Amino acid sequence: MKSIAFTLVNIAYLPVAKTLADSFILHNPDIPFYICLFDDQKNIKDPVFLDYNIYDKNKLDLKEYDSMRERYSNLSMACALKPYFAEQLIKDSSAESVIYLDADTKVFDKLDTITGIFDTEESSIILTGHNYKVVKDSREVIFNAFTRKYGIFNAGFFAVKNTKAGNEFLNWWKRMLFEYCVQDEKKGILYDQTWLDLATLYFNKELHILDHLGYNVAFWNLKEREISRNGNRYFINDSIPLVFYHFARYNYYNSEFVDGYSQRLVSYPILQEIFERYRIELKENLFENYIKETKTTIKDIPQKIKNRFRFYLEILTDKL
Repeated sequence: MKSIAFTLVNIAYLPVAKTLADSFILHNPDIPFYICLFDDQKNIKDPVFLDYNIYDKNKLDLKEYDSMRERYSNLSMACALKPYFAEQLIKDSSAESVIYLDADTKVFDKLDTITGIFDTEESSIILTGHNYKVVKDSREVIFNAFTRKYGIFNAGFFAVKNTKAGNEFLNWWKRMLFEYCVQDEKKGILYDQTWLDLATLYFNKELHILDHLGYNVAFWNLKEREISRNGNRYFINDSIPLVFYHFARYNYYNSEFVDGYSQRLVSYPILQEIFERYRIELKENLFENYIKETKTTIKDIPQKIKNRFRFYLEILTDKL
């Protein structure tokens, strides 16, 4: 199956996208990887980024793009344009499937499970849940409430097959994000992510929920996914290859935390090793030239932000 993969950033986050691209290409050299920009690539100044497949906003319908650009923040744009670029990449490359990864991700193994699913099943859409196992502890209710509030799927990864159902999914998601790719807690909407809950109803027969624990490992599922190393390879729960780690809420200038705030890496020695290497790679890819110092702790978070993310923060600390 001819697959392609992409991530989506603005020029400021090119160092992060390059770090992902390098790891993806290393482990999946047979899958073309694109760095999509919601900026204009002619504004890229450092030639180190020009060796990659760059795909910018000018490939899209600029009338739709301009409408969103007037209404949306950079974060909203980075979320809203995912299905737009996915659709356009499929059209331009005649690919049989497309894979998306958030830029703050690093790949450690082949993503051949995806092509295997598309080759052998009727599925046209692949999503990953935030968690798959019941973890019974004192925070169980709070944690499940957080998942209900912010979505059962993580939008940092998806894969779509170039079929009628796959294209219908992308078109449906585009319509939702064109109108309403924002955070609106009263309506239960978190940018592109919470819309995906509806895919379980609208695309039930075409949706494959990928429960491979090596995909989309992140701070929110570490309780069910213990990371270990055997030689040069990393594994989940001793036997499942780590395919990619999602460095969500990673803070380059506060890199001793798993989540950017409170969970210290010293509690996860193998993960600390992964984080230290990731920081080196970001630095080598000019991160400090593009994103300036921002340190954040629980004490630094304004009360209105604490209120907004209360479920999440209660999981992390007892001292709100």
